[in-house]
Amino acid sequence: MMTGREKTEKYIEASLTVDSQISEAVCNLIIERFAGGLILEDEKDRSEIGIKFYIAEGTHPEFKKIIADYIKEVCGDEGFLEGDIKTKKIANIEWVQAYRDSVRPTAIDRVWIRPPWIDPSSHHEINLVIEPGMAFGTGSHESTRLCIREMLKYLKPGDTYFDLGCGSGILCVLAAKLGAANIMGADIDLIAVQNSHENCLLNKVEDRVEIVQGSTREGTTGRKYDFLTANIIKKTIMELYEEIHEAVSPGGIIVLSGLLTEDEKPIVQMLAEYDMLKYNINHDGDWIAVTVVKK
Repeated sequence: MMTGREKTEKYIEASLTVDSQISEAVCNLIIERFAGGLILEDEKDRSEIGIKFYIAEGTHPEFKKIIADYIKEVCGDEGFLEGDIKTKKIANIEWVQAYRDSVRPTAIDRVWIRPPWIDPSSHHEINLVIEPGMAFGTGSHESTRLCIREMLKYLKPGDTYFDLGCGSGILCVLAAKLGAANIMGADIDLIAVQNSHENCLLNKVEDRVEIVQGSTREGTTGRKYDFLTANIIKKTIMELYEEIHEAVSPGGIIVLSGLLTEDEKPIVQMLAEYDMLKYNINHDGDWIAVTVVKK
């Protein structure tokens, strides 16, 4: 992601804090319009997420207005102002190093997730290399951690696997490392699809993983899977659950993530409508994942 940009003498470091419910939409806007990658910063109040990114000075003079208008008009946060985006100028060598220093490896049980410039870990059974071009695909977010832990517990070698909303492709790469078969990832975002392809190549699993742009229909094409993850948001899960349900074989496992604790009741009620009563709920901070065994 640094290629070409390092020739620019000055960069702007921009930072803002948004409600966690709209953070993914804001991150996608920033990646699509202004930056090839960004950093999510931990906030004490987990209902908010800090976002930091770097852009070449002079390339996007109205970026603050565009982001503020998007947050107000599309995301519905009427109180967000341009002044809520803080900026400072730094030299190009500073932003490259600052960016790299900010992206740290993540350990999740026996999995080590690292950017390409960090060495592999000899203390972890599974090493994943993830180019941090997507905000929610490096393993640091709670919803991703929840999915990874459920995959480590339940995904068996030879299981067929589908990831709805694959993002960076991290879960598809993990599935390949765990020995899954017929691995499919789908995302409606073209940038996510490209990032997934890149990470499959970095991990040398591109011949075992298929990534498509689209949703359940494009990803399943009539096939049934033994294991499905949907790390998205409550609204999309509820809209697509019938297709998700149909995409999984009897006895297969569905992991629904990207959910906040307040989403538990409506998700459980939805599962009851499908007579899906065999499930468990795991928590990580304010986030939950619901793991379902299909009848």
